[in-house]
Amino acid sequence: MPGGYHEVPLTVRGTATDKDPLHFSAIVLVAPAGSLAAGYDNAGSSGDADRGQGNYDGDGSSYSRQALAAAGLDGGARVEASGASFVWPAAPQGSPDNAVAAGQRLELADRAENAEKLLFVGSATHGDQRGSATVTFTDGTTAATDLAFGDWTLPGGGTDPVFDNTVVARTDHRNESGGRGPAAYVFATAPFSVPDGKRIKSVTLPVNANLHVFAV
Repeated sequence: MPGGYHEVPLTVRGTATDKDPLHFSAIVLVAPAGSLAAGYDNAGSSGDADRGQGNYDGDGSSYSRQALAAAGLDGGARVEASGASFVWPAAPQGSPDNAVAAGQRLELADRAENAEKLLFVGSATHGDQRGSATVTFTDGTTAATDLAFGDWTLPGGGTDPVFDNTVVARTDHRNESGGRGPAAYVFATAPFSVPDGKRIKSVTLPVNANLHVFAV
C-alpha cells in the first residue's frame, strides 16, 4: 500500500445468532517508521461546519481548514519558507495533522541527503514556547538548533513574530467551540544551516506539549 491516508473497508461479524454483519470504514495513515507523519498525534484543524473535529490547544480550538486553504495551506500544497520548501499535511478532516513535541526522533537521511537548511513549520499554544532540537549527522556528530514558535494567535502577546520566526500563513479566523475566533498564524523557525560536508541523519524534537510541528 503506498504512503498516505487510505480508507479501509471493515466488516464485523458476531456469533451465528447475531443479525447481519456490520460494514463500515476507517481512515488509516501509511507512513515510514520514524517519519514526522508517523508521529502525527493531534488534530489541529477542523472544517467550519464541524468545528468539533479539531482540538489544537486542548481547549477545543483549532485552525479552520477553509481559512488555511485561503491562506495558501491547502492539503498537499508545496510551500516555500525562508529558502526551503515543505509540503502541508494532506490529512483528511478530523485526522491528526501535526506532532506534539515529545522527544520523537525523526529519521531524515533519505529526504535530507543534499539539504543545506533545516527548518520547522508549526506554532505554539498557550503562549510563546521555546525548545531545542538535536540534529544528528551521518558521521555521528550532533548539533543543537532552536525549535521555538510564537503563540498561534498572539505571538509575543501581539501580532509580530518572535524568536526570528517567519509567518508562513495568517488565517482570518480560527474555529472555537462557540464559533469563529480570532486570526491564527503558522510559522517557520529560523533556518538551521547544515555545516559544509555534513549530512543530516535525524532530528530529535524537544519535550514540550505546547510546541506543534506540521512539517520539517
